[in-house]
Amino acid sequence: MNPEEDELSLGSAIDHLSSKKSVISNQAQAAKSQIEEEPISVVKPKKFQKQVFVIKEFNESVKLLGSIFDKSGFDRLVLFLTQPQKVIIMNFLIGMVWGLGFCLSVIFMAIIVLYFVNVNYPSQSISAIVQLFG
Repeated sequence: MNPEEDELSLGSAIDHLSSKKSVISNQAQAAKSQIEEEPISVVKPKKFQKQVFVIKEFNESVKLLGSIFDKSGFDRLVLFLTQPQKVIIMNFLIGMVWGLGFCLSVIFMAIIVLYFVNVNYPSQSISAIVQLFG
């Protein structure tokens, strides 16, 4: 078979199918008749500009909605409702890390203060300095 025969057989198969009304829905037939009646036209500039404007407005609305969801913490609420044990464990571990950081910073600051006290008052012991303030 050559390409011309393929096109003819394909065209005849399409015509054969389109002649069977039970195979094609009423909506498809109505759409076909509408297309045959009205020539395909280029989108008018005003209509196109209006569509572009509507799409831009839609995109802005989606961005605004996304920022509202981010600020509201809605995603965290949904996570808590779906997996409360995971959120509780995660918050516990975060609290442990914060507490460890606080303890390390207090120890670090105490070391710095004691170092400067020993530099400025080398003859006095730390217990004597503590008794002065206590």
